[in-house]
Amino acid sequence: MKEKGADYEYQRVYEGNLPVCAYQRGGCPSCLVGTALAYAGVTVDELRAMDAAGFAGIGALYMGDRLPIEMTDDAVDVFQAAQTAQDIGHTWGTALKRAREEAAELEGKR
Repeated sequence: MKEKGADYEYQRVYEGNLPVCAYQRGGCPSCLVGTALAYAGVTVDELRAMDAAGFAGIGALYMGDRLPIEMTDDAVDVFQAAQTAQDIGHTWGTALKRAREEAAELEGKR
């Protein structure tokens, strides 16, 4: 968020008619989740390996034990909320808001 701002809209590329999101592009973190994971110490090579898994969201990578970092179920749910908002075209600010809402909901269930 710091680099691009709350109004930033992730720019998807298209393969055929399908939008393609990537955790990294050109050797740099690309999407909101990829950027957050990089801050947590995930390398670009590890992000590239996540991309190689296909059109996999953070939840699918977690369920397939393909994340290069340890995360709790709740953390994955929060990241998934942000990723979904971003991938359907919302700004990073809205994606962060959705992630915070998900975290609050999970907290309320305890």
